[in-house]
Amino acid sequence: MALLEGLDELILDALRDVPHPMHQTVEQALALIQQLKPSRAWFTHIAHDLPHSETNERLVSMGFPHVQLAYDGLEFGVQADAVSRVSNEREASPVSRAAPANTRSTRLSAFSSSEAWASRYANFGHSSVLAIGNFDGIHLGHQAILRTAVERAHALNAVSTALTFDPSPRKVLRPESAPPRLSTNAQRMEWFNALGLEAVVVLPFTLDLARLSPSEFVEQILDRDLHVKGVLVGENFRFGHKQAGDVKLLSALGSKHGFDVVIIPPVVYRGEVVSSTIIRREVAEGDVSHAARLLGRPFALTGEVFTFPTLNLAVEQELLPARGVYITRTCFEGETRSHRSVTNIGMRPTFNGSSLSVETHLLDAQLTTAPKRMEVCFWKRLREEKKFNGPEELRAQIAADIARANKFFSRLRRFRSIRQPATAGG
Repeated sequence: MALLEGLDELILDALRDVPHPMHQTVEQALALIQQLKPSRAWFTHIAHDLPHSETNERLVSMGFPHVQLAYDGLEFGVQADAVSRVSNEREASPVSRAAPANTRSTRLSAFSSSEAWASRYANFGHSSVLAIGNFDGIHLGHQAILRTAVERAHALNAVSTALTFDPSPRKVLRPESAPPRLSTNAQRMEWFNALGLEAVVVLPFTLDLARLSPSEFVEQILDRDLHVKGVLVGENFRFGHKQAGDVKLLSALGSKHGFDVVIIPPVVYRGEVVSSTIIRREVAEGDVSHAARLLGRPFALTGEVFTFPTLNLAVEQELLPARGVYITRTCFEGETRSHRSVTNIGMRPTFNGSSLSVETHLLDAQLTTAPKRMEVCFWKRLREEKKFNGPEELRAQIAADIARANKFFSRLRRFRSIRQPATAGG
């Protein structure tokens, strides 16, 4: 049994609440979990009289938020330990969560409450290095905060964690002035993972949360639940009821509760401070090239494809680029390779269209089956939307747009090949 203690993931048989001659009950499985103390556990071989949602809620109320019923399609990322980390080393010292740099898992764990994070980590003696913010778009300024959090967490053997909110605080407190979001939660999770974070806590922003004073926010969430060793924020960070807390107060509370506060200065690009506000403006005006420089990646729209072979996107984002024609790259669900493409955002005025559409034409592929979902990344705006005299004039313009897009990609490819460093073999 000792070999099963402290596992990241534990799967247990738990058929039902009523005893069974061949299977464990939920009560027996929970007794094993208390003994083995896994970071997370899953129940399988579940009977039909053990309803999923009600049972998961019951497990949380019983003090087991890290235990859930398994489901069809559940997948695990398994990371094998190096040979040098087997039993002898394990007996000599407590097991470290941090694997060697070249073997550390990049899977992100997401939580909807600080209590759930505590059940996964704090209850087993782990602390966090925390980056706090809305992180809409995860632009270059956000990336500076998050990368520093990852670095400090590795140095302190802590859990690199982002604390963010959904919906955004302004959408709850001042909905009439809340700006459209640049990214969906799914996109933010993808980018958190790409930056090397181990965990993210997405707190539902409610009026009750908004009423917490700065000291209550720190005591209840940062100190009690997240066991912070360090907190990283931007210079303009505000927190607590009526935004009464600033970085000066956070630093004072950090001294009181025993954690460091690191203030990350803003990132400046060509004399302009990188911010979500500026990126929203650039996207809304159609300057997706400048937006991409501030984001550190192209602005992207995602969603389901609802027409084929014309690829019309049911957009999930709140903000769209200005109407017009764009050079894009398109990636379909389940694929890793993206395709050259041209995307039109507009009302199709030549055909007296009455609704806004996001329509993509692939340049380097012809699909034989309809894709379910796609991501469209915006590289450059070619032109504004225009009403033509008829289909022939429109077809000629589309051909010109495609030619310009292919020329752009060819130049980009040549530029990248020039920048590619020479190999040792010449």
